[in-house]
Amino acid sequence: MGKLSQLGAINNKIENNEKLKYTKGNLKIFTKECDCMKIAKIILSIITMLFATLGLVKILSFDIANTVMLVSLATLLLLRSVEYKNKCRI
Repeated sequence: MGKLSQLGAINNKIENNEKLKYTKGNLKIFTKECDCMKIAKIILSIITMLFATLGLVKILSFDIANTVMLVSLATLLLLRSVEYKNKCRI
């Protein structure tokens, strides 16, 4: 009976923890909060690389491209630090 109550407690912890990642083989299923962060990081990475390329090829003015690139890079680093802080709390 003791093992069953321990398993029940573990199942309750897993169900109540929304930030927990579930893995099944090579497939990783994330919760909604992690999906939003992941999508935001991908979009900010693409914006950073796009404006860096546009500035280097001189399609856009260097001042404009550099400003947008650095703002998106700073936001990306801020998102990564928030994600790291949330992972350490679990």
